[in-house]
Amino acid sequence: MNCEVAVQQLVVQGTLGERLRIERKRLGFTQANFASKVGSNRIAVLRYELGERCPDANFLLSCQSIGVNIFYVLNGEFEPRLDFERTELSVKFLIGVLKNIDKEIDTTTLTASFIQYYLSSNTPGLIQD
Repeated sequence: MNCEVAVQQLVVQGTLGERLRIERKRLGFTQANFASKVGSNRIAVLRYELGERCPDANFLLSCQSIGVNIFYVLNGEFEPRLDFERTELSVKFLIGVLKNIDKEIDTTTLTASFIQYYLSSNTPGLIQD
């Protein structure tokens, strides 16, 4: 096993906060710089990284906009492994939600809603180990 594979396997085992810290450092940010870039404060980032608080959907969207791999932060995997039967159910659920929206909605709000749903559910459509 080469060193890079061993490091990736070790990284995958961390908590959400640890993975957020790893991504922040991978991008070269201090906690203060990172917080400023995502519209937060250093204490909030510290609490997320320590696992004292769970980041909300808007924070995660802001992180994604500066290059954080949100899928990795949430799941500990670098690429999704889809279970197509469960994914179909998830898509049908989202279509149902969209049909009930009476007004125009922007993609950021829709993405934030989906991430919030994802965080509060058991990850529909993704295989959990």
